[in-house]
Amino acid sequence: MTQKNKNYKSYNSNIFVTIIRIILIIVLLPIVLIYLIIKLVKGYKSNRENKEKVKIFSISQIDTLTGTEFEEYLKLLFETMGYEVFLTKASGDFGADLILKKKNENIIVQAKCFSKTVGVRAVQEIIAAKNHYRVQDAVVVTNNYFSKEAQTLAIESDVRLVDRDILVKIIQKNPVYFERKKIEFVATTLDAQTQINARYKFWI
Repeated sequence: MTQKNKNYKSYNSNIFVTIIRIILIIVLLPIVLIYLIIKLVKGYKSNRENKEKVKIFSISQIDTLTGTEFEEYLKLLFETMGYEVFLTKASGDFGADLILKKKNENIIVQAKCFSKTVGVRAVQEIIAAKNHYRVQDAVVVTNNYFSKEAQTLAIESDVRLVDRDILVKIIQKNPVYFERKKIEFVATTLDAQTQINARYKFWI
């Protein structure tokens, strides 16, 4: 084969390869561009969702929760703290709204989302619940405060009271995302009552 023929074949081969490359670019380029556009759109939506999830709500906004929502919120909070949490049924709960379990710990919790001071009845109910569920640890949690009578009976009966100040301090250490009407929030903090803090070192 002459040198001229070799050069001709090499030239044709290069043209063929070039044509194939151009075809591949024409076919693949739109596909790659579409893929990148879809990825960018998904990333944008994901970023928006993440930004919505970290909106911070104050304790005053937690005050707007219904009783059931407050119980569900506390369930998430205690799960964040490492507990296995069970919500009791709405009626016939014998004074306990949540049951917490962790290793050898069994704790019953009564949740009180009140716009007023929580009275002694809440403590009486959780004392009765201790006997029914046969547990040693009982807690009443509220977004408000407890009356003096409730505090006195709680001390006498070894019931822990988590009031507004203690609750928000727990939340500060254990941020919880809670979805309500497609809006999620992280509750924030206020100062706790220093004279009570010592009783809650295991949580705060």
